Order: sequence, then C-alpha cells, then structure tokens
Amino acid sequence: MPPVATERPAGSRLKTYSDRTYVHTTMVRHQGTVLAFALDDERRLYYSVLDLDSKAAPAHEDDGIGHADLDVRHWADDPRPLPFPSEIARSGAAVIGAEPLPRVRLGGRVELGADEVVPDDEVDPLRSSTGRLTAAAPFQVVSDGRHVFVFRQAVAAGHADAVRRTAEGRLTGAATTGGKQNAAVAPDALLCDRFVLAGSELRPVQEVRYRRSRHRTEPATAKDTLGTSDMNDKPFHEPTQEVGFVGPLTEGRFSVLLLPTIIANTRRWQFFVHNAASGRIDAVNVGQAEDGLFDTRGGQLWTSPDPQHRDSVLERGPGTCPFSGLPLVPVVPEPDFAESALRFSGATNAYRGEATAPEGLGTGAYTIEAWIKRDAAGGTVLSTGSAGVTLAVTVAGALTLAHGTGSPVTTADDLVPVGRYAHVAAVHDGTGATLLVDGDAVRTEALTPLTTAGTTLVLGATSATAGRFSGTLDEVRVWSRARLTSRIAETRGQRLIGDEPRLAAYYRFDEAGGTTAFDQGPRAAHATLKGGAPQWVGSDAPIADSPGIRRDSFAVTGRTVSGGLSAALYQQQEQGTTGSGAVRPLKRQARVLLTWRSRPASCLRGAAAPPATRRGRRAGSPRWTWRSAGTGSSRSSPTSWTCQWSARRSKRSTRPRRTRSRRTS
Repeated sequence: MPPVATERPAGSRLKTYSDRTYVHTTMVRHQGTVLAFALDDERRLYYSVLDLDSKAAPAHEDDGIGHADLDVRHWADDPRPLPFPSEIARSGAAVIGAEPLPRVRLGGRVELGADEVVPDDEVDPLRSSTGRLTAAAPFQVVSDGRHVFVFRQAVAAGHADAVRRTAEGRLTGAATTGGKQNAAVAPDALLCDRFVLAGSELRPVQEVRYRRSRHRTEPATAKDTLGTSDMNDKPFHEPTQEVGFVGPLTEGRFSVLLLPTIIANTRRWQFFVHNAASGRIDAVNVGQAEDGLFDTRGGQLWTSPDPQHRDSVLERGPGTCPFSGLPLVPVVPEPDFAESALRFSGATNAYRGEATAPEGLGTGAYTIEAWIKRDAAGGTVLSTGSAGVTLAVTVAGALTLAHGTGSPVTTADDLVPVGRYAHVAAVHDGTGATLLVDGDAVRTEALTPLTTAGTTLVLGATSATAGRFSGTLDEVRVWSRARLTSRIAETRGQRLIGDEPRLAAYYRFDEAGGTTAFDQGPRAAHATLKGGAPQWVGSDAPIADSPGIRRDSFAVTGRTVSGGLSAALYQQQEQGTTGSGAVRPLKRQARVLLTWRSRPASCLRGAAAPPATRRGRRAGSPRWTWRSAGTGSSRSSPTSWTCQWSARRSKRSTRPRRTRSRRTS
C-alpha cells in the first residue's frame, strides 16, 4: 500500500505501516496467532505479528484510542524483513542436496569467492539469499500448526537477480561463464520456505546435516558427524524448496491448500496453478511428508483383508485389522484412472492428431510408449513422417519401429493382441532399438539414427494420407532419453506427473471431447485433431494413479484465465451419530472451492476490443469463475463441476449460470 498521509479518526482500530510502498499483502493464523505479510515494490517480504501477550504500545494523546486491550496496540511497531536461507534445493531430489547461492558484496552485484572471508555486514543479505528470487507477484502463506509456509513465485530467467548454474554445477548470477551460456535455476518456479514462530519472531527451520560435507545424507568421510552447524559453526537452515512438480507460474496465479484425508493425522497438499502454456488450470495433489514437506514418491497403504471393512481401515504400515483381527494387506492401486481415449477407424479419410515434434527425435536416444487396443488392421501408432520415426503394428500383430525408409526393427507376429489393451514401447539408445510389449523386451536390434529429424508429430497415422491406425489409442509418452526397460515395466500402468526428467510429450487423451489433445508434458505441444470428427471413447486401459503426485488439468470452454486464483476448503455440518451413540454436528461432504477471474478466449491481448453491450459493459470484460470438487477418498476419482457468473449492477440475473457436471480428473 502507498504511504498514508491522512489522520486516523478518534477510536481508530487501524494499524498502518507507511515506511515503504507495499504492493501485495496476505495474512495467516498460526497456533492462535495472526501474522500479516507484505511484499514491497523492491520485492522484499516483511511480516508483523499480532502478539496479544505483549505489552500494549503506549497511547498517544491525539489518536483517541486509549484502550490497551485493542488489537492495534499489539502489532509490532515496525514490520520485520522475512529471513530467507542462502541455499536452494529441488523437492524430491534429496540426493542432490542443497546448492549454495553466491555471496554478493553489499552495494553492488560483485560476487565473493567461495573461500573469500569478509565481515557479515559487508555481505548483501538479500542478494546472497533466495530472497533475491522473489518475483513481484502475489504470494501465499499457509500454516499446518507446526510451521509457517511461505509460497512465492521466482523471477524469470532474464531477470537481473536470477540465479544460473554453470557447466561445473556452481550457482552464479552471471549469464555466461567462459563463453558458455549458464542455465537459469528455478525460472518462474513456485518456491516454498518454512519458518517457526518463536515469540513474535519468524525463524528459518534448522536441520541436521553432516558437518563436513554439509549434506543431509552423504558424509564427507567415515569420521564426519551429524550436527546443526558446520565446522565453522554456521547453522544449517532448511534450503528454499523449488516445487518443481508445479509450474511454471505466471503473475502469481496459484493457490495452495492443505487438505485432510480419510487417514488419521495424514494430509495432502493441493496446488492450483494457471498454466500459461496450455491455457488451463493445473490441479496438483501431493501427500504431506512426515517432515511436513512434500511426499513426491508416495508409499504403500494397508487395509483390511475383509472387503466389508476396507472402506474403514487404511494405515501407512502393516498391522492388524481392528474389526476382523486379521493381518492388514497392501492396498492394490485401482487400475481405472484412464478416463477417455481416441478411437481411430483406419479409413483413409479419418482424422489424425498433429503436434510439433520434440526437437531431434530419432537423431539420438529416445523412448516412445503407448497403450493401444488394435483392430485386425493395425496401422501407425505414432510417426514424425515417412522420413522420420514410425512406430506401428502390422496386420499380423507384430510391433515395428522404422527410421525413414530403411529396414525396420520388427518383432514376431501375434505379440500385439486384437481387441484388448496392450502396452507397446520402443527404446532407441542412439545405436540400436529395443521393442517391448506389456513390459517385456521382445526384440533388440541395431537401428541407425536419423540424420534429419521430422518436425511434425502425427498420432494415429504416418501422414495426412498414409498409415492410418485402426483401433484405440491412450497414454502416449515420448521421452528424449533411452529409458531402462525395467522402469518401463514398473511404470507403464501408472500415470505420470508431467515434470519427469526429459519427458518430451505426454498425451493422456482425457479430454473426452473437442479437437485438441493436450500435452501434459513440459513443452505443452498440444495436438490438433485434423481430417474429420474425433471419436472419443471411454478407456479401460489399466492405468493407476501415481502413488506420490496426482496431476489433473481443466478449463472452462470459451474462457481464459486473466487473474489470480483463490481456493478454500469447505465442510458441511450435518447432524450425525458418533461412535458412542451421541448425536452432534459432524463435518461431512468436504469440498474444495476455487475462484478465479476469466475473460472470453477470443478477447486476448492485442485483439480488437469487443463491442459494448446495452448496459455499457463490454462483452470481453472479466468474469469471476468458481469451481468445486469433492475431496473424497484418495482411492477414488471425485466428480467435479463448474459454475460461473457475471458481476452486474442490476439486481436481475444474479443467479449463477451453471454448466453440466462432468468428470475432470
């Protein structure tokens, strides 16, 4: 907020901080205490604590308040800068460890050497910490009862305060080193920091590491010991977490919730993020780890062996069923998360999918995977053209991989069945190819890489006029690396997150309608369905949810996101009977409500302004949109619906305009 120059009225309950220009604010309640946060125009975060146990600030003769018990007397006199750590780590990559940011001399951007010793007051506290990465965008604060979590967007790759990684793995602010371009670290990423509240002060979370190596899990020598500080008595603080499975972000358009589950003392993180590349909203759900952060790998759950008690028993480890007295059994993931798929007729005038091909596909190592249910005719599953990479199934049921017009690698006949789903994959390591059917490697043979890669990725055909596929296609995955055959076998029946290393394209075909198949991978190379009306069908491919992270996306037809997102958890109270037989209000029917601003998809920046309506309101002016989804069990896919309305000054037509209920996950 800008500096306030007006006088406060007598009896005012307003606490004003006018020491600097603030641009974004938020509040959170933590352990019964209210905390206020603000971001100023220099991208610095500050906070103030409403400490009701503190001595009230003295009253002034001219403010007309005079009551020591008013909240306004218990806010801090001046906001404090939020301290950020000097290291960054990527969530789910504990093996890599924390990476230290360069130390910057105060008064400029000169970076200090790793072994250069200078007094602490000569080091820039902002540019030597991850505070330099804070973008000028809305941020969010969440409390889990133990820690205060601050979520913020990182600056873009070209920002003056961006951090980059050299070829040697060192972090620096320089764009180039030795004539080589440095790669940006966490550009536009979601960052997370944890703090503990000590009195009226927020402090970064300390952690235990090996004192010599400064690593959490890897000692420097056999004599390296654990501690909360290094050999120079510098305390170990938890590094800023790059939440790599979410984002990249745009203008701070994200929202974070911590949701309960049916398992006692177990919660899950829920992220909503506007994906500017796809124009959709990504909904990412991940378990809260035992340390409070993100359980990206997931774990095995256990339940009762008696089917009638399975909905009532769910534990993190082995044990005994309290109802039957029998040992618990592992929960088997339900293989019914594949929702819709594309059905190809094989006719010469049938439709096909076209997208921009991954760069260099076929000239080096790559992997292609898909679930297919072929008809007798078979055909091309995926191709980059007759001169490129082509994965196909023959009439005889053999799987083939070809590079251009050369001799293909071909399996034996009858390996790909007719009329049921089979998982097919091709792995090229740069010199030879391995073909897999249902996780089994069935053929390995030399295959010369391409000299020139195709630029168009075609789904269900070789080109607009050849190689039409006859059958159903689902879960297409393209990687720019040769995956291990064992990992393909392990993960073929699980959904991907979308941020896996070197994932080049990922088509889930869960749209169930329309002429676009969205790429859930990092490139967002969406496929346009051309040449006829697409035939969307229900899929019974045996696809289970990811054990760690679940990622879905959705959009409102004809609308595009144009503002921030905000979400809330709502639980309906109903009269119910407790285990003791008492009747009292119980929280049930939990659901998540999401709201955001939108405008017509045709009214984009640079487009002609729409005509004004009779009310004087332009047809392209923003609308508020909300979305509601039941939280439900983690073992079932909730039903979701959307609702949107227009803000009007008139009292007429204030009821929301509903759209039909539909599955979205």
